[in-house]
Order: sequence, then structure tokens, then C-alpha cells
Amino acid sequence: MRGAAGNLDDVAGTRDELAVVEPERERAAQDAADLFVDVRMARHDAAALQLEARDRHALACQIASRDRVTVARFELGRGGVVPSHSHEAEQMTCLLSGVLKFTAGGKDVVMKAGDVLQIPSWLEHSVEVIEDATAIDVFSPIRQDWIDKTADYFRR
Repeated sequence: MRGAAGNLDDVAGTRDELAVVEPERERAAQDAADLFVDVRMARHDAAALQLEARDRHALACQIASRDRVTVARFELGRGGVVPSHSHEAEQMTCLLSGVLKFTAGGKDVVMKAGDVLQIPSWLEHSVEVIEDATAIDVFSPIRQDWIDKTADYFRR
């Protein structure tokens, strides 16, 4: 077998060591294929995640979480507020529709449909829903506080 590194004999390690890695890679690929087929965005009501709006503006969400990433789809009602909070996970927010105002690091950022915002780990941030909105949030590492139901920022 030839590649950019030359032939297999040029690669660090013995053929026996490399042979052990290949079945692990195949199992991981199969696990990923099974996951792709089996994982669906699970619908949760706001209370299931302890994401309780402070007023009548309810949050609806769908969440999928695996070993290294959590993906959430939020439907937010105009006038709703996500209270100030921070988390270990880096967050990428893609706004599909509506208008949101994020406040982070002393700055306001108004997002419109099609915008993407990156929030670093542990940066305190809040959200005001200017117009009904649908957003996809991607978090890495996973939002363990959601899984453990220990997220408390909606109860402050």
C-alpha cells in the first residue's frame, strides 16, 4: 500500500500494531453509520430541560447529544428572554428565522435570519427575542448540564 508517507514499511510501528487499529476504525465507522440512521432530534418540552421562560413566551426545543457534540433547535417567542449564563461548551448559533439580540462581553449583537454567531467557552451571554425566531445551536463539548438537568439560569 502506497501513500504520501511512502510504503507501509516506512510508517512508524509494525504491521501487527497497524492491523489492530484497522478493526477499531471499522467498528467506529459502523457505529457512526448506525448513529446516523438511529439518532433523531428528540422533542423536549421546556420543563424537561428546566428551560422555563420567565413569562408567557415559551421555549420549544429539540435536542440531540452524543459523545462530543450537542445540537439543539429552538423556537423562541417574541419578547422572550434567555437569562445571562455561561457554560463550558463553545457555542455556534445559526439563526434560521426571526431576530435575536445577544448580549455578550458587554456588547450587543443583533442576529437576523442566516447569521451565525460563535460564543467562546465560559463567556457570559443572554438573549432577547426581538421577533419570533428559530435557531440551531451547536455545542462542544456536550451540554452535560442539560443532560443532568442542572442548568439553572432560567430559575434565577
